[in-house]
Amino acid sequence: MKFNNILTTTLLFAITSVSFAKEACIMKNFDKEVINTAKTLREIEQATLTDGQCKVFRKEFKRRNKNKDPRLSDKEFNRSKVLCGKWMFINLGMKTKIGIPVKLLKSMEKFEGVGKKLNKLGFLSDESIKEKEYPFGIVPSKHHNTFTIKKIAVAKVAQISCAACHAGQLPSGEYSLGLTNEKLKYGELNIYTLFSIWMTDAKKFDTNRWIPELIEKYKNLREENDSFFLSSLITVANLPANGLVTKLLIGEEAPSLETQRSFVNSSPGIFNGFAPSLNFEDRQIFITAPQVFEFGAQKESHYGTLASKKTAEEFIGEAFVYTNRSTKYNKPEYIEPIAEYLKCIKAPKNPKVIKTKLFTKGKELFKNNCTSCHDLDNGGGSLAVAQEEINLPTDYIQIFSGYKPVDIQSKKTFKIIQELGLNESAVDVKVKRLNGVWARQKLTTNGQINGLDHLFCLNAKERKNVDDSSTKTQGIHIDLCDNYTIEEKYSLKEYLIHF
Repeated sequence: MKFNNILTTTLLFAITSVSFAKEACIMKNFDKEVINTAKTLREIEQATLTDGQCKVFRKEFKRRNKNKDPRLSDKEFNRSKVLCGKWMFINLGMKTKIGIPVKLLKSMEKFEGVGKKLNKLGFLSDESIKEKEYPFGIVPSKHHNTFTIKKIAVAKVAQISCAACHAGQLPSGEYSLGLTNEKLKYGELNIYTLFSIWMTDAKKFDTNRWIPELIEKYKNLREENDSFFLSSLITVANLPANGLVTKLLIGEEAPSLETQRSFVNSSPGIFNGFAPSLNFEDRQIFITAPQVFEFGAQKESHYGTLASKKTAEEFIGEAFVYTNRSTKYNKPEYIEPIAEYLKCIKAPKNPKVIKTKLFTKGKELFKNNCTSCHDLDNGGGSLAVAQEEINLPTDYIQIFSGYKPVDIQSKKTFKIIQELGLNESAVDVKVKRLNGVWARQKLTTNGQINGLDHLFCLNAKERKNVDDSSTKTQGIHIDLCDNYTIEEKYSLKEYLIHF
């Protein structure tokens, strides 16, 4: 936002003169040992380096927690913690109450819109990991409880790890951990996994329960795929007390109609930020996953686009609830490794040659006009900003105010979030981090701005939908189009692509 008055300039000078502490990566030689950007997924996976590190870390963690003499030096302990964090980021390594049945994944591969190893849904995959059963970011898992009806019905399950959303491809084709996967069709994935719930539902044709678009799609899918697993689900729909059986056997039910519409209206890299674990009756919330380079290395106003977390650790703890629907992993020995690993990841540099004159002017413009909000080294903000300052729709703030979950999964998830004290809504807007923004195309909270040219309305890329009541508005930060000259816009763009 462009500032002109003396009071604002004085305040800006005071803010930009403050030095914000930055937590260093606790692993010595991280940049020499750990590969986060490479030509193949096998290279960034580094299985040989990370396998077994969680066992090493947690064994030492327990010793130290019991005030026993450490067996590892602090350097070795910190190394095992960060490497465990990388392994968890890719592989998760947790039991779950909400895993995707492997039989369902295998059945889904027969759908034309899904393909072998889900290759049409935007998950990362390449020749280097072709022997793996799943694409990058989908990992084998186990049931949380030793004995459950659900476990008897579905023996093997898989989970989606952090890397599914937070590992992407650079313009060069290289893979980078921490970058957003803007190709991921998460909404479509939810549509296909939800198909199994629809098949078991005795009220599958009730338009008060399922939106007409999904009913029609599911009718066609039923004709397209005659796998034994999917066909057997029809038996559940015909059982007496269908609702009770579904609750015990599957533990999920039809989400709200607005959630279903959000799945249909999603696009690659843009998805409903809470569903299917939390579903809202009154809104469709679209977000794009953030890049997580140096996440938590500097104290930001809060963490989480929609829910306000005071620390990066709280944010990770909440993510574990959505992943597992339990409190089992909301413990330091699981949260700290990922938190410390994320602090260490640096954004890859743009290989393009810097246009010095434009860059210098852009840097000065950014300092004078942008750092009252984007005041941290990573481009994030130590203070939140009011929603109206950047034209963010009101649906993105105070989301838990008066929230009353209706479906099974939302009730269970929200109860845990309340028990952990993680149900505080964001009242103001979290400032987006800018490191690595040069490699992104889905910008702003809702992902509706397609790259930096669109952000600044350059090269005939105008903002079309600027209705700030719509969660698909392109009006967020419209001041960047209206308040700067063409030269200033190109200067700011040059600075940002080398941020």
